[in-house]
Amino acid sequence: MRGAALLLTLLLAGCAPTPVDSPTLQLPFTTSASAPLSFLGTVQVGTHRILGFGVMNLGNQALVVEAVSYAGDPEMALAPGPSSALPASVAFNQELDVFVTCSPQAAATYTGTVTIVSNAVNTPTASVYLACTGSQ
Repeated sequence: MRGAALLLTLLLAGCAPTPVDSPTLQLPFTTSASAPLSFLGTVQVGTHRILGFGVMNLGNQALVVEAVSYAGDPEMALAPGPSSALPASVAFNQELDVFVTCSPQAAATYTGTVTIVSNAVNTPTASVYLACTGSQ
């Protein structure tokens, strides 16, 4: 089976984040159910693609990621990675990588949601809406 991996991390050259007093979660993108993140892109039927994204802590207290879960089409799933060993403590300006796979079985669009539960004061439950499209 052929596959490709993609890891997305947002880095701004010359811009260091200023910590806040509490654990603060930041994702490198914004998604919604009506506008899912589709950079899993088009994946050939019978192959797979892995997407990684970072959950960053912008607070000067430890961000504790308690749970990472997936719900949606079975052609997408959480892949083993650092987020498999939970709870995980994330220090200021560090991130926890989360990986998702797409393995289409037919030419169709597949969607799902990754939910991240943490002690973040700004977003204790964060959702990442994902999509990938199978092609022949």
